[in-house]
Amino acid sequence: EYMGEHSAHVMKLVLCCFALAAALPTQQPPQTLTSPSCCQNKGYTAVLDPSRTRLVAVNTSNEQWEGNSFLQMSSTASPMVIPIQQKFQVECQCVEQITIPSNNKLPMEIPFGACAATEVKIANVESGQGMNAEDVRTAVGNPLKVKWAKVLYHHFSDMEGRTTAQVLGLPGGDIAEFINALDAYEEMTNTYVRDSDCKRMLKKYLGQTKKISFYMMTDSDAVTQLATSTDIDNLDLRETPAASDQAKLLDALVLPEHNGCKFLRLMITKPEDFDLRKGVAECAIKAFYQILWDKSSPEGKKLRLVELDGAGTEAAVVYVKTSAECTNQGVAPLVQPKSSDFSFFVIHQAAADVYRMELSEFMADLNEKVDSARMKDTMNANGKKYANRAVQNLARGRPVFEATVL
Repeated sequence: EYMGEHSAHVMKLVLCCFALAAALPTQQPPQTLTSPSCCQNKGYTAVLDPSRTRLVAVNTSNEQWEGNSFLQMSSTASPMVIPIQQKFQVECQCVEQITIPSNNKLPMEIPFGACAATEVKIANVESGQGMNAEDVRTAVGNPLKVKWAKVLYHHFSDMEGRTTAQVLGLPGGDIAEFINALDAYEEMTNTYVRDSDCKRMLKKYLGQTKKISFYMMTDSDAVTQLATSTDIDNLDLRETPAASDQAKLLDALVLPEHNGCKFLRLMITKPEDFDLRKGVAECAIKAFYQILWDKSSPEGKKLRLVELDGAGTEAAVVYVKTSAECTNQGVAPLVQPKSSDFSFFVIHQAAADVYRMELSEFMADLNEKVDSARMKDTMNANGKKYANRAVQNLARGRPVFEATVL
């Protein structure tokens, strides 16, 4: 579920492999290592790509999660398909210096958690044409099999129902919440953030956050249109463009027709609907791409640019909640917004409180005029407004449900 969306950088599996390799005493030759637990029981199989130089994780929907920093193979011997739980001789390179404790074990955080849940309650908040309560119950799934995310470490995806990955969803995802924080920062400090400020602040946040990755979404139609308008062949926004193309790309990327995320498009075209100063959303989007394209930047390795395909066919809006006990543990249930049977918008409004607290504390450290508790309250109020505007503009006429996993 964490690997399901195509991303700019590989994060989680690499960390697991690095930790296992680093934990080996350096005086010993490489030992046989069991495939890391984070790739087990997720429906993924490791497959050599056509170049046979790296492993690619492929799930049952044929979605891939890959990258140049994945496991590099020193041998091209058969078999071409490596089953889950297969044992390897593995050598890994650590991305930074690591001091190995005397027990040769390294503590790690991964973005998955757990909480006891036995029931899913569905409430119809607003009527409309589309899914019914039983459809939503089926889509959320068996509560005993629900996957849980540690909110502090997991990214927030956009709310759209165009991915079969299991997600924490919010309008616009991580980048929209960063825009939310910038807006609150401007209000509390009585200043305007410039493009250079946005880049500096986002880069510093990425260096400090506990998040394993930071999300922004576009789609293939927007990228195709962008490539045509800028006259750039074979455009891949996850790769660093030629220096001569970067300025025109940055200017074009903040035009609504070149943004595949419908909610970010609303922020750009109707900032007044969100009580947002014109230019704040554009500032954050430019900062994201500038950091992403700087491959020498360690902060950029956290950025996750997801490119979705196809048109949205969402038939409901589902607000996902859980018990106070689970919320207090900092975990939230992951939900798959698209399947062969259903597609729906998904919003984890309650889980966002954890993310907004982290952003508020970060902003308070930047400027003494910012009170973190007050900023979090402002961001939560803005977040409700974002969700309401998103539903009004993107899901008009669709039923709205609350799904509570208890």
